[in-house]
Order: sequence, then structure tokens, then C-alpha cells
Amino acid sequence: MSEQSDAAQSYVDAAEETVNRLPASQPAPNSDQYTKPVSQRFLTKDKTVHQLLGGGRAADSALWRDKYLSIGTLVGSTVIWFLLEKSGYTFLTLLCNILMFGVDILFVWANVAALLHRNGPPVPELSLSEEFVTNIARSVRIELNKAMGVARDVALGKDFKLFLKVIALLWVVSTVTSWFNFLTC
Repeated sequence: MSEQSDAAQSYVDAAEETVNRLPASQPAPNSDQYTKPVSQRFLTKDKTVHQLLGGGRAADSALWRDKYLSIGTLVGSTVIWFLLEKSGYTFLTLLCNILMFGVDILFVWANVAALLHRNGPPVPELSLSEEFVTNIARSVRIELNKAMGVARDVALGKDFKLFLKVIALLWVVSTVTSWFNFLTC
């Protein structure tokens, strides 16, 4: 039992260190000491729209500077919208069909390569280390225990403010998600 509390305490200590290193946890400078130069401000006449959008390929695509990339983005997003919205596919159905197609191609490639005495497809060896999985499971267990403790407090009526916050949050999430279809958004 003490190992669990030690692990939980070390996890909390690590989280506190991370929070203390964030810029928001540092004291704010005086307003007279801190003024940005004009060239570093967000909206100025010195910067173009391309620079405001990041200046990379995403900006080129959004501003139609790279016409092939912009057309590819438009066509790709239209195809995805059509597949998800108009044809009746759901996201999981489409994902499974794409994965089945990929597995079919790799299977045929491997068998044809064996017949022709060539190299097969370059599929890497995939494995997860036991340490990695254990660390993930530990982290998830700690967070789930915290969430279940909060849920228990709310269910038993120990914290009325928390109860109202949970109800308000669930209502907001319910309302916002009714506006969108997140599988096809």
C-alpha cells in the first residue's frame, strides 16, 4: 500500500514541478518594463497575411499560392466529406475499409514478391516494451482513481459546488455536441 502512495506522491511532485516551470506560474513583469517592439506585435502593418498564417505550406495552401496543394486539399476534403456525409459511411467504417485495403495490398505484394523471388514489403517489426505499457497503465490508473473519487463525492452529495459544475459542464457539452456531427465534422 505504501508503494502506491509513494508512486502517487512522486507523480504529484512531478506534476507540480512541471506546473511551476510554466511561464504562467512566473510573476508578471511591470507594465512599464514590458512593451513589445512593433515588429513582434500580432497585428501590424509590418507583417503580411502569409506571415500571420505561419509562412509555411499551410499558409501557401490557405492563400492559394501553391495551386496544386490548394486544389489537392480542397479535393481531398471534399472526398472525405462526401464519403462521410453523403454516402452514409461512418468514420470507423471508412477507417476499417482503408485498413482492409492496405492489408490486402501488403498481402498480395508479399505473395507476388515470393513468387518472383524479390523482397517483400518493408513492414517494420512492431512491439511495445513491457516497461512502456506498465508506465502507461500506472498513469491511467492514477487518473481514473482520481476521477472515480470525484465522481463518488458528487454522487454522495458531499460537494454541492462541484455537483453544479459537473451538471453545467455536461449540459454545455450536450448542447454543443448537438450542433455538430463530430464523425463528419
